[in-house]
Amino acid sequence: METSKTFFKNTTIDNPKVLMEDIKQWLIHQEIISSKEQPLELEAPNTYYGGINYKNIIEEEGFYGKVEFVAKRTEIMHRVGWDWGVDFLLPDVVLCPQCKKDLIKGIDPATFYGENNLEQDPNGIRILQELRAGISLWESNEEVNITCYNCGVQNLIEEYDYNNSLIFTNFAIIFWNWPKLKPEFKNTLINKLGVDTTLFIDM
Repeated sequence: METSKTFFKNTTIDNPKVLMEDIKQWLIHQEIISSKEQPLELEAPNTYYGGINYKNIIEEEGFYGKVEFVAKRTEIMHRVGWDWGVDFLLPDVVLCPQCKKDLIKGIDPATFYGENNLEQDPNGIRILQELRAGISLWESNEEVNITCYNCGVQNLIEEYDYNNSLIFTNFAIIFWNWPKLKPEFKNTLINKLGVDTTLFIDM
């Protein structure tokens, strides 16, 4: 199973490709990543291997992996969890931004992935079905709205709070299969990306 260390914007941003090039060139200049894009990464363009100074950013001995730059609408958890064996990752929570109700509270993941998922709360199941369909639409740059069954307010799919179990963004940097990153490097990169709008997950 692949591991990932991901820096991402907690919202969509203007000109993500400009930021991508800025950070990419900084990492290349530091020789943390190679200057040559990997031509075989057809499903993941903007992917690079580590450079000769890759050891400067890791805490323990180990080999470098790949670094993927994402500068388009992407639900990150489905990107990093591509090999988990399911086509839809059940979020931990779906909190309405208006009434703050968790719209899937009580939904059992094991039952949801089985044949008896319709025996659960039909409102929660509907929300999950709309999420499943909505992710690919959102990644295709369509506006996706989901109506809260509790307060009746329609909200954009990216406005719900998933407690980072789903992450809707258009900018991320994924370190695939790297050893533990040094805190100094993580802090420097987060500061470059914008400390108020950048988060980090290690999986």
